[in-house]
Amino acid sequence: MNRLTAVAAAGLFAIAVGAPAVDAVRPGAFRWTVARVVPDFGVYFPAARLAADGKNPYDFPRLAEAEAEVDPDNDPLPAMSPPWALATLVPLAPFEYEPARVAWFFLNLALLTACGGALWELFDGDPSKAAFGPLLAVAGYPAIQALGLGQFSAFTLAGLVLFVAAEKAGRPVLAGCGLAFLLVKPQTQVVVAVAVGLWVLDRRAWRILLGAGLGVGVLSLLIGFANPAIFGEYVESLRAARPPDVFRPPLPGTLLRIAFGWDQFWLTFLPLPFGVAWAVWWYVRHRAAWNWPERMPVLAVVSFLASPYGWAYDHLVFLFAVIALAARGSRRPGPAALLVVAAWVGMVVYYRVMIANGFDEFHWVWVPPVLLGTYLWRTHLVCPPTR
Repeated sequence: MNRLTAVAAAGLFAIAVGAPAVDAVRPGAFRWTVARVVPDFGVYFPAARLAADGKNPYDFPRLAEAEAEVDPDNDPLPAMSPPWALATLVPLAPFEYEPARVAWFFLNLALLTACGGALWELFDGDPSKAAFGPLLAVAGYPAIQALGLGQFSAFTLAGLVLFVAAEKAGRPVLAGCGLAFLLVKPQTQVVVAVAVGLWVLDRRAWRILLGAGLGVGVLSLLIGFANPAIFGEYVESLRAARPPDVFRPPLPGTLLRIAFGWDQFWLTFLPLPFGVAWAVWWYVRHRAAWNWPERMPVLAVVSFLASPYGWAYDHLVFLFAVIALAARGSRRPGPAALLVVAAWVGMVVYYRVMIANGFDEFHWVWVPPVLLGTYLWRTHLVCPPTR
């Protein structure tokens, strides 16, 4: 990434690190809008604190008490994320909610800024328009929602960016470390994981596996040091519960349930085996000239489409396709890159209007396939130009 983007990301990271220190010197300094309780961070931060105290974060009655300590007016919600997601919050567990919320906000903003800059460089965007990369990363609706709710999705994006960039730079162990962050949102990254697994076996890229093992080990140690039983507790929570039926994720599985019966919960998982089969076919077809920067934009979108559970904030991984299109357009005469920026950022207006009129996120189910079709069309992966 260029120097300005690197400085901006570093500055945001410094704010994240400094927030708890400021609160220690001046208690209550962050009791303002961005630090207020929101459903997602208001669930996962108390869960991470329970885990750091050696307690079961998936024990709903205990978690409900912890959530009530943060905000007694909110209805308690269960923690659905795996231990490796909670591990990213463990360093903030010693602090109070408000400084932790501010630190988390700026940490994720720093990650998004760095990812936008890295992707712009990865896709060889015009250096004079390098600001487009971070702008696309932080100003789209997925980023706004992820930052507002305090979600983990920026870590999934950062892991994929680190994997692709480090692999391209010939640093396989570091690339493998990036893969560890797929465990933060594993349900949305199955297709990507299958493609990576096939590539590792085919290329005998064992140092990628070494890096992945190191990354998973660090995350596991962070969350498991105080509570070694947390992994079994998570498995038990999956057996005992499932995502509430009131949720309608913007996914093909939801469409199937609407079409064939909402009580047919198994239809939620039906797209997944087709996605896995597609990943095998896609890899075999392109294995001779496999290139991660070229393949990841498609894989990221298809992996989301095949997942059983995901939301608009999980669209952050679509930045591979969005920034690739903008970078491609930036190298050509005309306003192509600016049009991509305008479309992606302009979607915020669409989302806001839909929300204001009472539409839930299911009505955004068209976004991934339209983006995928646009990317395939503009990169000629479906219809190569005739000569």
